[in-house]
Amino acid sequence: MPFQFLGTAAAAPSAERDNTSILFYTASEALLVDCAGSPLHKILRAGVDGKRLRWVIITHAHVDHIYGLPSLIHTLWLTGRQVPLTLYALPEPASIIRRFTDLFPIHGKGAFPLEIVEIEPRPEAPVLEGRTLRVEASPVEHSIPSAAVRVTFNASGERGVVVYSSDTSPCQAVVRLARGADILVHEANYGGKIEEEKRFGHSTATEAGRIAREAKVDRLILTHLDPWGPHSPEEIRAEAARAFGGPVEVAREFVPYSPASGAA
Repeated sequence: MPFQFLGTAAAAPSAERDNTSILFYTASEALLVDCAGSPLHKILRAGVDGKRLRWVIITHAHVDHIYGLPSLIHTLWLTGRQVPLTLYALPEPASIIRRFTDLFPIHGKGAFPLEIVEIEPRPEAPVLEGRTLRVEASPVEHSIPSAAVRVTFNASGERGVVVYSSDTSPCQAVVRLARGADILVHEANYGGKIEEEKRFGHSTATEAGRIAREAKVDRLILTHLDPWGPHSPEEIRAEAARAFGGPVEVAREFVPYSPASGAA
């Protein structure tokens, strides 16, 4: 199965939900989008060999999306990684990643190559193309520079498109990037209505549903929920479903998803 959520919470996690990150994978390669918690532990718990991980994309530089990166690099080295790892980010978070890697450098015999590549801050910019995965990205509307990603699977038995909004206000950049996708993974930080000055560049469940409807995606999965907020996951799901009119679910951690069929 080609992707799992390693976390589904907004900035403050709970006992049930950790900070949002997603692992996309095929039989031969894997991509981690955002990096929270203890990343290698989660990758292994998802049933994916860490040696399969080829790329990491950091969508933006807020703590909950980036703080696990030094741990990931360190533990991959400790477990014997030798092949290169490539990190992708927009220019602003890329500069922070460079400072991270200076602060927590890999020392010692056999340190593996680490490359940092800046994502072009333009709509539908090509990011990477592997044997079975292709990724494009578009800047979105958050409180700091942030990017949505479009992941296309082209593997035997697994074909399809998944788009992840990352943290964003509702915006046309996500609609364009997600046009015709099998699954849109969209943040739903809030339920109900919330004043503009309290949004901090996030979306409500209703707005996520509207974006999914406008993009004409097949399915909508909600992530980046606030576990400490006043609305239950089911209330969030129902709110988005009313706006979308199609299948909606709240992301579940460590459940395999497929573009063709949603959760396995």
